Amino acid sequence: MIIEMGSNQFQASMIGGILTFTIIEGPAHGTVIEIPNKGKVTIGRKPNNLIHFQDDQHLSNVHSTISVMEGRYYIEDMGTTNGTWERLSMEAQHSNLFEIEHETMFKIGSNQTYTCKIKTSMVSQRAHQNACVICCDLDKDCVYMPCKHNTACIKCSKNLKECPICRMKIEEIVRIYKS
Repeated sequence: MIIEMGSNQFQASMIGGILTFTIIEGPAHGTVIEIPNKGKVTIGRKPNNLIHFQDDQHLSNVHSTISVMEGRYYIEDMGTTNGTWERLSMEAQHSNLFEIEHETMFKIGSNQTYTCKIKTSMVSQRAHQNACVICCDLDKDCVYMPCKHNTACIKCSKNLKECPICRMKIEEIVRIYKS
């Protein structure tokens, strides 16, 4: 698991039953931090946090907490402005599929944050299976070349770089007309 807080990205690993965070990206790159398996660990900018980065202006005073309950570790964002994010994959590697549900919040790149809002009444009441899987409003009216998959409307497809089904690079989007 890769977690982003402030200017650093942390890779969480279990080493000998101990949770460790290795900073894989950011000003403190290469730092390894052992997380105690008792109580609540605070992470933030202030020196009274067990894990603190005083000079990280993207980190809140108390940014996140890590708690241990029944031998399992949990991380919680403390209502920060910049948030605590889970990264889906290492840099330059494809991630596994991640299901986007209503109110799933995600970030693409370093500064674009999105919240998914699924119109549940529309999704459950849609009259046909030809609705765009992204907006659920319009019909699927295009194919991606060269793979020829058809998942979305042309409006939503304009922002895609690769096919959501096969991950092939989209070279062209061709509008289709169905009778």
